[in-house]
Amino acid sequence: SVGFEFIKGEPLDRILDRQLQAGDSKGWEASIREFLDRILALKGQKEFLMTSGFTRVFGQVDSAALQWKDGRIMTTLPVTDIDMIFRNVLREPEGTLQVIDYEWTFDFPIPVAYVLYRCLYFYLEERNRRKEPGFPAHKDWYQEFGIHPAMKEQFEAMETSFQKYVQQGAVLMRDAYAKEGRPAIPLS
Repeated sequence: SVGFEFIKGEPLDRILDRQLQAGDSKGWEASIREFLDRILALKGQKEFLMTSGFTRVFGQVDSAALQWKDGRIMTTLPVTDIDMIFRNVLREPEGTLQVIDYEWTFDFPIPVAYVLYRCLYFYLEERNRRKEPGFPAHKDWYQEFGIHPAMKEQFEAMETSFQKYVQQGAVLMRDAYAKEGRPAIPLS
């Protein structure tokens, strides 16, 4: 839990979880759409171009796969916080949304769609919410926001490269077994 003296709000992921638990799939979908549509509507977007900064952090990607199916160009922001995931967004009582984590903010082009992908990925996959009661499984939520399979595959590769960049060669406890071939036992 995190406490902020000046911000009184609830993380968006908890609001979404509560809506799922209550069986409010329409409210759940509306909450997700509201936030992701806000990201898509951010001002100052321009055409995405791959740069050396981008490839250093996210690796080389297939530009052809980073195209919207409807022909729109892939856009970027002048500065992008890729960690605007649902648990890092607080909804204040009057409805204002506050992003509380700016650690992974970059000033080189990053596709705005990748931010959408991360929002969905870290919400849907992290705790495998797809198996929770009340989850509206009748839709592919990535495709619902235009992230088609080839694009999703590129975003998965970008996320893998980003995690390697963040880890800087360190082996996380959760990855130790796969690397070392034996159980990793926490020091505690």
